[in-house]
Amino acid sequence: MNLPAQTDNAIRDLRGVLNSDAMKKQIKMALPSILPLDRFLRTFFTTVNKTPDLALCDRDSVMAGVMTAASLGLEIDPSLGRAYLIPFKDRRKGLVAQFIIGYKGYIDLFYRSGMAAGLVAEAVYEKDEFEFELGLEPKLVHRPSEDEDRGRLKFAYAIAFLENGGKVWRVLNRSAVMRAKASSRGAESEYSPWNTSEEQMWVK
Repeated sequence: MNLPAQTDNAIRDLRGVLNSDAMKKQIKMALPSILPLDRFLRTFFTTVNKTPDLALCDRDSVMAGVMTAASLGLEIDPSLGRAYLIPFKDRRKGLVAQFIIGYKGYIDLFYRSGMAAGLVAEAVYEKDEFEFELGLEPKLVHRPSEDEDRGRLKFAYAIAFLENGGKVWRVLNRSAVMRAKASSRGAESEYSPWNTSEEQMWVK
């Protein structure tokens, strides 16, 4: 991929900063033992190569995103779906990077909490058979349509199974999901998972 000289230089500069001994030390201190430093940086640099605008973003916002991901132990890699760093245009600062936790990242954090026995999260389409009730005898039934085209997204739900034998679940309709999307500062960015992985964001 042939990049403009400005972008190419910015990527090289960002690599230099993150590969410096001082920065590596800070990131390693933030990372949990389950995630090696070399792997964390390797996946991030792969993401920068795929999303070169990240190197042109406000440097403080990029570093803040990297450190947040490190402290949570989540790799910044859209293909993994755990965490994203999305460039978007800010009126005052120009390009700014926004850190977003993916639904797989929330799953990782849930299992690390020590309370988790299991977790199910699904998106529901218009042609699916879906029924839920709240109250004294709550019920949730989801039978996905076998059609290749299941219609547009309609609901999303998650069920958490706890170590103590309990379970907690919640259903969101389209309006609730769209409100969540509207509150995301980088949702309109071409790199946003709202535009590249819509079902995953509903599940999140």
